[in-house]
Amino acid sequence: MKKEQQWYIETENLLRLYWRSKERLLRLQVKEKILKSSLENLKKNMIQSKAIPGYARKFGVVSWESRKGDFDYSSVMVEYENLIDEISRDLVKNNRALVKTQTRIHQLLEFLSPFELIINRLTDEEIKLTEGKYLLNLSNYQIADILHCSEKRVRTMQKKIIYKIADWSGKFNTADLAI
Repeated sequence: MKKEQQWYIETENLLRLYWRSKERLLRLQVKEKILKSSLENLKKNMIQSKAIPGYARKFGVVSWESRKGDFDYSSVMVEYENLIDEISRDLVKNNRALVKTQTRIHQLLEFLSPFELIINRLTDEEIKLTEGKYLLNLSNYQIADILHCSEKRVRTMQKKIIYKIADWSGKFNTADLAI
């Protein structure tokens, strides 16, 4: 392409990047919900597991010293301690994953916020077109079928959208064009 039309390719790449980032953000938000739910379950398990020694005292299970070397009780306590350790490790691991996910969500939101302002200026039909073209990689024929219009109209709309976004983002001045 000509050097002066480099803005067109950059604008298309910008749209592609926007829709990919938006999709990634949605996936991360779902992951965040899953991690929060998992953390809640682990915390409940930890609380329930920590109550086991209290139940043992309450219902007559005596300590190691009182039992004089009963290996059954000691193996139960080792199993209990292993359970608590495993839950603790899972809590730490899930907490780290949650913090990483929330950090990435925050970064994506910061990255997407200027683009959201630009995309929100488009009509619903134009948004559907850009989503179909740059996220779903649909052909003009498929987009025309979704929008109930002709392929030529899709091509024309696509060019107008690129011009608009390039103008709004400062990549191209369309004041001279009749759009």
